Amino acid sequence: MSTINGTTELGPASAKWLVYSPLETYWKAFQAWRKREKLRTRMVLQVHDELIFEVPEAEIAIQHKIRERMQSVVQLRVPLTVNLKQGRNWQILA
Repeated sequence: MSTINGTTELGPASAKWLVYSPLETYWKAFQAWRKREKLRTRMVLQVHDELIFEVPEAEIAIQHKIRERMQSVVQLRVPLTVNLKQGRNWQILA
Protein backbone atom coordinates (compact mmCIF):
# COMPACT_ATOMS: atom_id res chain seq x y z
CA MET A 1 0.00 0.00 0.00
CA SER A 2 1.04 3.54 -0.65
CA THR A 3 -0.22 6.73 0.91
CA ILE A 4 -1.20 9.85 -1.04
CA ASN A 5 -1.56 13.12 0.80
CA GLY A 6 -3.66 15.80 -0.92
CA THR A 7 -3.64 19.34 0.44
CA THR A 8 -6.26 21.85 -0.63
CA GLU A 9 -5.14 25.46 -0.91
CA LEU A 10 -7.97 27.99 -1.04
CA GLY A 11 -6.05 31.24 -0.84
CA PRO A 12 -6.35 34.31 1.40
CA ALA A 13 -10.09 34.85 0.93
CA SER A 14 -11.04 31.45 2.30
CA ALA A 15 -13.50 31.25 5.17
CA LYS A 16 -14.67 28.28 7.23
CA TRP A 17 -17.50 27.54 4.81
CA LEU A 18 -15.15 27.54 1.83
CA VAL A 19 -12.67 25.23 3.54
CA TYR A 20 -15.08 22.58 4.77
CA SER A 21 -17.74 22.59 2.09
CA PRO A 22 -15.42 21.46 -0.76
CA LEU A 23 -13.95 18.68 1.39
CA GLU A 24 -17.36 17.40 2.41
CA THR A 25 -18.55 17.60 -1.19
CA TYR A 26 -15.42 15.78 -2.34
CA TRP A 27 -15.92 13.05 0.28
CA LYS A 28 -19.37 12.22 -1.06
CA ALA A 29 -18.22 12.36 -4.68
CA PHE A 30 -15.17 10.19 -3.91
CA GLN A 31 -17.28 7.51 -2.23
CA ALA A 32 -19.64 7.33 -5.21
CA TRP A 33 -16.70 7.22 -7.66
CA ARG A 34 -14.92 4.53 -5.59
CA LYS A 35 -18.02 2.34 -5.58
CA ARG A 36 -18.77 2.88 -9.27
CA GLU A 37 -15.18 2.07 -10.37
CA LYS A 38 -14.76 -0.74 -7.79
CA LEU A 39 -11.61 0.89 -6.44
CA ARG A 40 -9.74 -0.41 -3.40
CA THR A 41 -8.29 3.07 -2.77
CA ARG A 42 -9.81 4.59 0.35
CA MET A 43 -9.75 7.96 2.02
CA VAL A 44 -8.62 7.18 5.55
CA LEU A 45 -8.15 10.53 7.25
CA GLN A 46 -8.81 14.24 7.03
CA VAL A 47 -6.53 16.58 8.99
CA HIS A 48 -7.58 20.20 8.54
CA ASP A 49 -7.21 20.75 4.78
CA GLU A 50 -5.38 17.49 4.10
CA LEU A 51 -6.88 14.23 2.92
CA ILE A 52 -4.96 10.98 3.42
CA PHE A 53 -5.63 8.10 1.01
CA GLU A 54 -4.53 4.49 1.27
CA VAL A 55 -3.82 3.28 -2.26
CA PRO A 56 -2.98 -0.27 -3.40
CA GLU A 57 0.12 -0.47 -5.63
CA ALA A 58 -2.08 -1.54 -8.57
CA GLU A 59 -4.02 1.76 -8.33
CA ILE A 60 -1.11 4.16 -7.71
CA ALA A 61 -1.77 6.02 -11.00
CA ILE A 62 -5.07 7.19 -9.49
CA GLN A 63 -3.29 10.15 -7.87
CA HIS A 64 -3.74 12.25 -11.02
CA LYS A 65 -7.48 11.59 -11.03
CA ILE A 66 -7.67 12.42 -7.31
CA ARG A 67 -5.98 15.80 -7.93
CA GLU A 68 -8.20 16.55 -10.91
CA ARG A 69 -11.37 15.70 -9.00
CA MET A 70 -10.33 17.65 -5.89
CA GLN A 71 -9.56 20.78 -7.93
CA SER A 72 -12.89 20.67 -9.73
CA VAL A 73 -15.23 19.67 -6.90
CA VAL A 74 -16.57 23.25 -6.59
CA GLN A 75 -16.25 26.39 -8.69
CA LEU A 76 -14.77 29.35 -6.81
CA ARG A 77 -13.52 32.80 -7.78
CA VAL A 78 -10.08 31.81 -6.50
CA PRO A 79 -8.21 28.79 -7.86
CA LEU A 80 -8.51 25.58 -5.89
CA THR A 81 -5.06 24.00 -6.11
CA VAL A 82 -4.09 20.58 -4.82
CA ASN A 83 -0.57 19.46 -3.89
CA LEU A 84 0.08 15.73 -3.72
CA LYS A 85 2.75 13.76 -1.89
CA GLN A 86 3.24 10.03 -2.07
CA GLY A 87 5.02 7.66 0.28
CA ARG A 88 4.88 4.25 1.91
CA ASN A 89 3.58 5.78 5.16
CA TRP A 90 2.42 9.08 6.61
CA GLN A 91 5.73 9.74 8.37
CA ILE A 92 7.51 9.94 5.01
CA LEU A 93 4.96 12.53 3.85
CA ALA A 94 5.45 14.85 6.82
